Amino acid sequence: MGRPQQPLRKRVQVTLTPEIYSVLQELAEESGVAMGALCGNMLREALPAFQAMLAAVRAAKSKNADAYDFLASMLIENQAKSSQIQLEIDNERQKLRRAAGTKDKDA
Repeated sequence: MGRPQQPLRKRVQVTLTPEIYSVLQELAEESGVAMGALCGNMLREALPAFQAMLAAVRAAKSKNADAYDFLASMLIENQAKSSQIQLEIDNERQKLRRAAGTKDKDA
């Protein structure tokens, strides 16, 4: 029996500013992954936000009055998510500093 068929993937070429390229390159190197894989993973994680933006743009194009409510709720939801992520980052930073025996300057 042959190998199972992999889902087809599409390739896209993106032009980046030198600053964005540099940061992505360093992140890929530090993470030990290829830059293309890193970008693909980041886009995959952002898919729900892209889908929400698409729905908002479609609603706005149809001059739907609910589009603004939708955009506002999307922004509020994403703000809440980013706040939660910031808390998780702060907690992890504090754990690492405690483990290293250094003081947390921002605590």
